[in-house]
Amino acid sequence: MTGLSTLSEMMPSGGTAQKNALIRRGIVARLAAAGECTLAELAGELHVSIPTATKLVAELVSQGVVTDRGKLETAGGRRPNAFGLCGEAAFFVGAFVRSDGLNLLAIDLNRTVVAERCEDDFVPTDSEESVEVLCSRIDAFVRTLGPDRAKWLGAGICLEGYVDSEEGVSHTLFASVGANLRELLEKRLGVTALVESEVRARCYAEYCAADRQERDMLYLCLDRSIAVGIIADGRLYNGRSGYAGAFGHIPMFDNGAICVCGRKGCLETEAAGWAIERKLDDALACGVRSVLQGQRTDGSRLRLADIVAAARGGDSLAAEMIGQAGEKIGRSVALLLNLLNPASVVVGGGLSAAGDYLMLPMLAAANRSTLTPIYGNTEFRLSQMGAEAAPLGAAMLVRNRIIAIA
Repeated sequence: MTGLSTLSEMMPSGGTAQKNALIRRGIVARLAAAGECTLAELAGELHVSIPTATKLVAELVSQGVVTDRGKLETAGGRRPNAFGLCGEAAFFVGAFVRSDGLNLLAIDLNRTVVAERCEDDFVPTDSEESVEVLCSRIDAFVRTLGPDRAKWLGAGICLEGYVDSEEGVSHTLFASVGANLRELLEKRLGVTALVESEVRARCYAEYCAADRQERDMLYLCLDRSIAVGIIADGRLYNGRSGYAGAFGHIPMFDNGAICVCGRKGCLETEAAGWAIERKLDDALACGVRSVLQGQRTDGSRLRLADIVAAARGGDSLAAEMIGQAGEKIGRSVALLLNLLNPASVVVGGGLSAAGDYLMLPMLAAANRSTLTPIYGNTEFRLSQMGAEAAPLGAAMLVRNRIIAIA
């Protein structure tokens, strides 16, 4: 049992012990956020005396949670020691449950990725039995990380679809498990657990990668579906029931097209990956020339990844389809910009791999429809993360909850 494990347990009931425990939690949270601090900096941040900070930091050092990183380089005078977290003191697991597989990732206390695994043979079903299989896979992954299971403090599980993270409920995958999902995970795994949506987990990973300098950020996930993750005033925004960010289902078009949600005219009917696939299939059926024509020999529908690859290879039909989708997404993004005025918009998902074929028409359309002061102060960038973003975000969420980082 590490000294850090007490952070996820009940605080002492009162008096000096409780006060010191709260200060220790504050020290860990501050070091987690800042990377390293001197005793004077910790004392100032936590509003305690330097002797108190010295005593409690020494306790955390003896427990293996904090490490003395030596003297800081200064221009002159006495050089103070810097303290930071010991990465090996604890680890946290993130799991991304896909409809066609499972991605697992572990980070240490300093949020360094220490292990990753992709298991494409896991096919989830809406049942408690499938949750049990998931927990068994996570257990097996944890066993590969070392013999000291007590260092494992939390598991973040993110799922495709809609998730109410506050209630620990999935409205899509494992929906029949209901309100028991988070409780079931915690009981089976024996650690603190949380459940979150894939898009919000990806959003949080991007937010943390930006070193949390941006208090207001949007993560635009463009794939076979369209959704947005929202960071508002430094916090991940979930909405009342976990449905915040259903951007693709804003009714933008009077096209009569039926969306996967059952309604007509949603943004997804014109710009989601499934709509692009359908439109390109229709164009090929009408005889429009494309290098993709030769890839339909078995009659199956082309995948979004095939279309993106063709566009990047110079295929005019694929580039046109992606450009049209980008223009419509850009007009829709202008609604978000004018409403929320974020500092930045990060664009991710499978469609983002098209790069400028997507971004140029999207940005041009957004610029035309957004108030000039807002657009001029919004940074757009493509995500540099891949498949690791979702489990990394989930692991970061449970880590930061345990060590009390907002």
